[in-house]
Amino acid sequence: MKLTSKLAVFGGILAGAGAVALALLKRKQNEEIYHEAEIKAMDELDQMMDQADECEGCTCAEECAELQEEPPVAAEEPSDGASEEKPADSPEA
Repeated sequence: MKLTSKLAVFGGILAGAGAVALALLKRKQNEEIYHEAEIKAMDELDQMMDQADECEGCTCAEECAELQEEPPVAAEEPSDGASEEKPADSPEA
């Protein structure tokens, strides 16, 4: 075998080994990403379970949702005051 053909075979083996190493590295990175996402999902589930424990006094889930969705009273007052000012600015006949 000539030296050039030996180098070509050796180069092919090195390229194949590099491709395998790259594929294994990417696989490991993907596994780490999925593992981190799994841990985050479990933490969120634990938080939701803790919040559910806080609502033991509620008779049903709808009551809890209504209590949480009630808008603050202070947010409604400026809109009422603004509607009263507009007629006062208009000239009377």
